[in-house]
Amino acid sequence: MSRREVVSPRESAQSGFTLLECEVALLLLMLLALGMARLTIDHGRIVNSVEGWLEKVEETEDVWVDPLYYVDQSDDSWARILGSPATLALTAPTLPGPPPGPDAFDVTITSVDLTLYPPTVTALVSLEEQ
Repeated sequence: MSRREVVSPRESAQSGFTLLECEVALLLLMLLALGMARLTIDHGRIVNSVEGWLEKVEETEDVWVDPLYYVDQSDDSWARILGSPATLALTAPTLPGPPPGPDAFDVTITSVDLTLYPPTVTALVSLEEQ
């Protein structure tokens, strides 16, 4: 017998997947299907919740079913200068006084800077009280 005639069992076996590889592939497929089922159930739950909320709005004919929040700045001038964040309040903030009339200030545009990327406009204005 020559060396070429001897064939090892590994070379003579047909190529294909082993049982272990098939089991792992089925396990991964099953996990993927369970994940998709969970997403579908959660999506349905969210859609039902939104539809229920919309039915309440239609029944009461009131757009503000949820509470209305107002953005309220801090009363402390230093906090505003330092850039502290505004807070949310359920009551409307009090206004400092009546707004100035339309001719209360003389507005002059000093310069305008336009940029394309990112698209921004910067304007330098001066206000003079009349």
